[in-house]
Amino acid sequence: MNDTIITIDEVEKHISGYLLMRRNMGFKCNTEEKNLKSYIGCYRKAKEVLSEHNITEWCKRRPTDAADTWQRRCTYIRQFLVYLTNMGLAVRVPPVVRTREKSSFTPYIYSSEEIIAIYAVCDNLKAVSTSTHNGLFAMPVLVRMLAGTGMRISEALSLMVHRVVLDQGYVILHACKNGKDRIVPLSETLLEVCKLYQLYRSRLPQVSDYFFVQADGCPLSYKSAAGWWRKILHGAGILHRGDLYGPRIHDLRHLFCIESALQQAKNGANFYTILPVLAAYAGHTNIASTGRYLRLTSEMYPEIMSKTEDVCEYIFPRMKSHEY
Repeated sequence: MNDTIITIDEVEKHISGYLLMRRNMGFKCNTEEKNLKSYIGCYRKAKEVLSEHNITEWCKRRPTDAADTWQRRCTYIRQFLVYLTNMGLAVRVPPVVRTREKSSFTPYIYSSEEIIAIYAVCDNLKAVSTSTHNGLFAMPVLVRMLAGTGMRISEALSLMVHRVVLDQGYVILHACKNGKDRIVPLSETLLEVCKLYQLYRSRLPQVSDYFFVQADGCPLSYKSAAGWWRKILHGAGILHRGDLYGPRIHDLRHLFCIESALQQAKNGANFYTILPVLAAYAGHTNIASTGRYLRLTSEMYPEIMSKTEDVCEYIFPRMKSHEY
């Protein structure tokens, strides 16, 4: 047990102070805040919230945890406990969790036929009840926005109306994952879809300042979008294997990056020009992050692979084999 018993109110107060300190240092802390609040919700009724037993249970790996998810959860609670020790409170800090396990996750790359089927299902979605508190209203546009721009689902859901400049054909993504803003252009077809959506959106009795809303005018949540996405996949005949394995709605971003690189390669560009531009467009801080999206094989994309070999051949020369 910890040497100091801290009440639930004190813990919540310290969490607020900890997050404020982190944000003043320039960190966004959205996921960190969500994780710490989840811990509080799990052990709120415990006699001692920050007991060694509770911390140990929280830091155990769950069957559905990917390696990085498990490591982040342990890191968040550990950093908070270190903060408490620096505040003079006697709490036990768990050891650092380090995993050398490489991620085996492979994004699902939708085929052209699957994308057409997904759009068709989106355009024919029907609500099963008369409740307006669902995300059906925005899903056809949201799916096309993700597939047509490659933006993150979090960026789309946080998009505000005043940052959607339809008369000039672009949107402004504010305070993205790396803390920077970026401008994302819209294609002509996507622009027409957004204008039609905006027309019907303006007819809602009450509506929030978020661009993607439900029929009741409230902001569209990730939970609602994910629920509708599973229904869309089912309607398109695509097997959904669970939240951990997908296919996920975020995989539309992978598809956009790969298709963009493929199109540029077909136009004669090489990776010296493709990756830096795509990295800036996708909001990555380095080319390596963009490279992880391009999980390509020579069987799927021979055009890109052949051009990559041509560009990099002098870096990795073919060696003659000799028998000794």
